[in-house]
Amino acid sequence: MRDRSPRPGRVGIRVGTLLSLLVLALSAQAQEAALGVPRFEPDSVSFPVSVPAAFRPTTGYLVVYEDRDRPTGRTVRLPVAILHSRSGRDDLDPVLYLGGGPGAGALRVAQYPGAYPWTEDRSFVIFDQRGTGEAEPSLPCRGLPAARAEERRERAEEGTRQIAAVAACRDRLEARGVSASAYSTPASAADVEDLRRVLGVDRWALYGVSYGTRLALAVLREAPETVSAALLDSVLPPQADYDAEAARHVDAAIGLVVRDCAASGACAAAYPDLRARFDAALADAEADPLRVPAPTADGPVDLLLDGADLAGLVDTSTPWGIAATPRLLDGIARRDTAVVRPETEGLLGTSSSFAWGMRLSVWCSESLPFAERATGSDAVLEGLDLSVVLPSVCETWSVAPRPPDEVAPVVSDVPTLLVAGEMDPLTPPAWARLASETLSRSRVVEIRGGGHTPIQDWSGDGCAMRVAAAFLADPEAVVDPATPLSTCLAERGAPVFDLPPDE
Repeated sequence: MRDRSPRPGRVGIRVGTLLSLLVLALSAQAQEAALGVPRFEPDSVSFPVSVPAAFRPTTGYLVVYEDRDRPTGRTVRLPVAILHSRSGRDDLDPVLYLGGGPGAGALRVAQYPGAYPWTEDRSFVIFDQRGTGEAEPSLPCRGLPAARAEERRERAEEGTRQIAAVAACRDRLEARGVSASAYSTPASAADVEDLRRVLGVDRWALYGVSYGTRLALAVLREAPETVSAALLDSVLPPQADYDAEAARHVDAAIGLVVRDCAASGACAAAYPDLRARFDAALADAEADPLRVPAPTADGPVDLLLDGADLAGLVDTSTPWGIAATPRLLDGIARRDTAVVRPETEGLLGTSSSFAWGMRLSVWCSESLPFAERATGSDAVLEGLDLSVVLPSVCETWSVAPRPPDEVAPVVSDVPTLLVAGEMDPLTPPAWARLASETLSRSRVVEIRGGGHTPIQDWSGDGCAMRVAAAFLADPEAVVDPATPLSTCLAERGAPVFDLPPDE
């Protein structure tokens, strides 16, 4: 352990410095108290994203306390973009966008608001959640992805480099006075309520995607009277055990792709007996990892991929990932590194704006303490551990578990539409149905052949978006099971799969 005691002759300087910092801190706290917290600070000059002028945007920052149990402590600033309706109407409830992650920024949505049909007659509010994106502070912990990649490249003991990276990130944040425990779903839900109050909104509709659905459900739990409708795309309910079920969901999604491939003459002919060969290859890779040469900035390296690594390469969360899955499964089955290598880029570790610190704060306090994790199964994939965070990493991040009632099912009678992609391996349709069990005025819509966040499938037929827009236009009618939904739901067929190039 490094000796942190003052050096001889420097005590007076250190005490003086500390006193100066204390005076400055007290002065800053007094200034915050005088200005009022929470508050909205307009900023049309240095706002971090450019918003189309046609929406007459209002931009600025929501200022809230980092820890609401310490109302004289430090504050955080969350960037907010308010896109006013193109028609000029202001009599309809605005829509609040809640982004995914946990750890992803949301402001990019404000750059393309025209993609959302409700912006014609409703205001659309987008903000970066605390700890993410352009929020101040943000918690990127950029060393963590690189550490995970190094462990894979070098087959180092799992967690050793990750623990060091997380410890260094935590030390940096603590040196800035950031409390990792203050970044949680309940804290973000309280931010939503503060934002509503400072903007003078009576009620609004919530539109959450992926983790944003969990945040939306938290708002429904804490302040249902402030929500006129909830649109949930790819649902992550608080009672779901992601770590224990992750491999099972990947397994099920692959099974759906294999089913549709087998039903297609061309795909079945190109990739025969696909599932059995793929499962056998995963089992073989556990004993004999597949060696895949990969380029890096420091030169070529060999990745040694075991069964869990190979299973993790299969991505049915996007339309293009679904289309490519049969070819990838076949390549893994044949141990064809030319097919596998392009899919390994995500394993190499790249710098990113993703807020890994925010993800750790949420996952280590709200998910892992209540997870069973993978315990093995007769099914090949279900025997693999595809958990999000290692327990040792969470121990290093050191945030206390949240109260158990925060992971209980949310009970609400607010009109809620839950949209799920049939082949989504991250937040499967089963979780939408699970959440709807305690939402008395809800309806689940499953998008045939869809992946993760199908409402935002910009390359598709727009079916999920049309259903979502119809719901926001008349929530009560759409959640009524007697109301017919868009015919596009019945018209959607199986995905079109990539086939081998002609010889």
